[in-house]
Amino acid sequence: MPWVHQWYDEFDEEWDGNPAEEFQSALNLGRTERHLSESDPRAWRPGPPCPAGHQPAVATGQRGFPPSGCTPIALILALC
Repeated sequence: MPWVHQWYDEFDEEWDGNPAEEFQSALNLGRTERHLSESDPRAWRPGPPCPAGHQPAVATGQRGFPPSGCTPIALILALC
């Protein structure tokens, strides 16, 4: 999240805090809860797309990480 720290690393009155610190805390908590290292999300690459008519495991209620076909921002949000 270097760009988050670069652009949002100051107190924001509208946010009532430091957005970069809050996003970093949420990411750290999500990684800890899922027993992931700091390098795991960076090393992750999406799997092949699902065949037509099939739902990804996450959509069917199965808990898998990371979700197949997940974009980088969706991966960060999945950790939160």
